[in-house]
Amino acid sequence: MNTPPPTVSFTEGVVRGIVYDFANVGDGLPRHSHDAASVHITIVATGEVEINGKRYAAGRSVVFRVGQSHEIIATQPHTRVYNILTGMAP
Repeated sequence: MNTPPPTVSFTEGVVRGIVYDFANVGDGLPRHSHDAASVHITIVATGEVEINGKRYAAGRSVVFRVGQSHEIIATQPHTRVYNILTGMAP
């Protein structure tokens, strides 16, 4: 799995917006989770991703529970996702 470098699109206090551009099918973020101090929302801007075995097309969003393990894998080329995170150090 190729994980592209993130682009921080904004930081406002403890809220951070991060953009990932997945050029190829199979690119993505490896399995991970977030602790109780953070909230994580993924918005699919273009293309399509698979998260924990379920597919999400452009325009869909996913809210992850505290400690919920997840991986994000592009199922279409040129897929872009926005991650909104809180509780992360700048």
